[in-house]
Amino acid sequence: MGNITNIPLDGWVSGPDDRGTVDILWSCGATILLCCWVSVYPNVGSLKDKWYHPFLDKLNLFCIALLGPDFLFAIAWGQWSKARASIQLFEEQPPSTEKIDIKYVHAFFINAGGIHLKTPDFPGGFPIDAPQLHYLIANDFVERPDLDSMDIDERNSVDYLSRVITIFQTFWFGAGIVERACTGLSMTTMELTTSSFVLIMLATSAAWYHKPSITQPRFISSKNSQSTQSIREFSQANTHPMLPSQWYQTPLEYLSQEYFGINLHWGYYTRLAYMLHIRLFSRPVTSRPWDRFPSDTWLCPTFAWSIPASCVTIIFSLLFLAGWNFHFPSTAEKVLWRICSVYHAAFSLYGAVYYGIEMFRTRKKHTNSSFSHRGLRPVEERLHLISDSGKRRNIPFVTKFLNKWHSTLPVHDPEARTPLRVLIPITVTCALYTLCRICIYVEDFITLRQQPSDVYTNANILSWVF
Repeated sequence: MGNITNIPLDGWVSGPDDRGTVDILWSCGATILLCCWVSVYPNVGSLKDKWYHPFLDKLNLFCIALLGPDFLFAIAWGQWSKARASIQLFEEQPPSTEKIDIKYVHAFFINAGGIHLKTPDFPGGFPIDAPQLHYLIANDFVERPDLDSMDIDERNSVDYLSRVITIFQTFWFGAGIVERACTGLSMTTMELTTSSFVLIMLATSAAWYHKPSITQPRFISSKNSQSTQSIREFSQANTHPMLPSQWYQTPLEYLSQEYFGINLHWGYYTRLAYMLHIRLFSRPVTSRPWDRFPSDTWLCPTFAWSIPASCVTIIFSLLFLAGWNFHFPSTAEKVLWRICSVYHAAFSLYGAVYYGIEMFRTRKKHTNSSFSHRGLRPVEERLHLISDSGKRRNIPFVTKFLNKWHSTLPVHDPEARTPLRVLIPITVTCALYTLCRICIYVEDFITLRQQPSDVYTNANILSWVF
């Protein structure tokens, strides 16, 4: 290896003996596509969905992975955390005399909208999550469901062959990268980018390992034809005295609703994308009550296992800095890469800290009963449109314009709004992050026009493995 003349080679390089440009493109492209496609698991759809909607939901998550694989990891981690909390809820507080054995696959299935509740006032049903199901069973509103009879495993369409192929491809790619690093062989920025996908998507796959891939929900009915309204009245009289009269997603949302700041930000941006006819990252829910839980919902995780999740995020955020002294065809491209890698690391670390702050705020509100303050003030007052004297304020034109764009949330609950003083800087930093990732992807391709000669030398992986 030490006698290789490491001179730049221009243009397309064929690979008769070692590897060429097409081999690098194929290896990186196949690894990224497999990681992003096989690793994503959408939530359960609705009965109104067409045959192509499951594909669209999977494609939306695939696009989120391309936009930012750490985004998808955060979504998966939140869902895993809620599944774990659901299992603990049923174990620590059995809703009936007979213990219900809920496993991870059951918890994922329920929280993904796999069970819909039918009542006389909502004959079409609406999705419920695990905490809501626990409440309904504990207060004798529904029968204890037989989760085994729902045939979750039989209906699960997870392609295990694709999983095996993906694991083999990522292992082979990762072994090659480690071998090149150990022997001092050069690598391309495209391989560095692919390594970041491998790291974060393996963590995402681990979080979603037990999540089933099911397109149609199961239904349960209320006991003795009890209506949803009677359930709400019972809650207001016994467990939720400050229950608001209005609901926005489902009639039982008050039993488990959490206003997670990160999810509010994401909902705002996806709504803006809808207005611009860009539907790459989310499929809107148009029915009321909701007929499914969106797959791109960011759930607030618990602090358990936050250290491993933080380690994955930190390594991912710093990985692009490893290309600091890579070969670039021009000085401008090297400077651009360094700027993008620094900003990528700074944004990811800042995002991780902000994510932790929102976790703490959400958990604190939830512990202190986040619904106790709702419904006490009129909507106009909560939007600061009414003065202290009770008169409607004269709103400046700029404020009206900002409020118009601020009102693009898919959920019109005033409590779900994000202050503009928070939304504006986050919008700017996220826009720069998107531009940064686009620059990285473009640079991955254009730097292939000139690379050191040892980039095209194959690493002897088999000798290293065996």
